[in-house]
Amino acid sequence: MKRIQFSLYIMLMVVPSFFIACGGAKRPDGMPQLVPCQVTLTSQGQPVAGVSITLIPKQSGLERWSSAGLTDASGTAALVTYGQYKGVPSGEFKVVLGKTVTEGGENDTETTPLAKREAISTFSLVDVKYIQEATTPLELKVENRSVAESFEIGPEVKVLIDKFIPGKSL
Repeated sequence: MKRIQFSLYIMLMVVPSFFIACGGAKRPDGMPQLVPCQVTLTSQGQPVAGVSITLIPKQSGLERWSSAGLTDASGTAALVTYGQYKGVPSGEFKVVLGKTVTEGGENDTETTPLAKREAISTFSLVDVKYIQEATTPLELKVENRSVAESFEIGPEVKVLIDKFIPGKSL
């Protein structure tokens, strides 16, 4: 009986885990070959953690295959496509960055009258030129081999990009 239970355990737990770990998930139809891609960001030579990196294709045909990543403590992001497939398609891309912090609103409770609630401000922690496709100077070319690119993004900043004042119409 124990042998049957063990065999059943192997069939139900180990075998499916093997297929999932080995990329058993089916890739979307038409997905191009993906190339390993790492991007490292520094600010005055120091790594920048917590920055989202999004690749915007410069040529048509790749818009469907969104590629992005988030920098770790070493300032490096291993980019993925569709949020789960390691690597990015070959092509030329604009590189858009994002890192924000929200401040205020600490007393925004249901018991606090709307007129007395704090304003909520959102700040960009990267230079605003990097947050839009039209203004970012960063570009990345991915060919049929691994890419490891580094970008220096200048000094740390804190730029107001949005402010919500409770009780006031915009």
